[in-house]
Amino acid sequence: PTLPPGEDDIIDETLYYFKSNVLFRNFEVKGPSDRLLVYLTLFTTECLKKIEGAASQEDALKAVTSLALEPFAIPGDSSFPLG
Repeated sequence: PTLPPGEDDIIDETLYYFKSNVLFRNFEVKGPSDRLLVYLTLFTTECLKKIEGAASQEDALKAVTSLALEPFAIPGDSSFPLG
């Protein structure tokens, strides 16, 4: 579903607050939306790491697409970044 003009979704919020959110050492999760924001912030960080060395926009797109298609850890997995 599309949002009315002028309203932000969770992806917009993640990107808008990314810089300030990565500076937090601790983040109190008060509900599912906070948890999703943390997960999306982690994913955004991984995307930036993948495109850091890309020689072109096309290479960056390939790297991020590849990342999106890789299996990922979920809460409860031993490799999940938040324990």
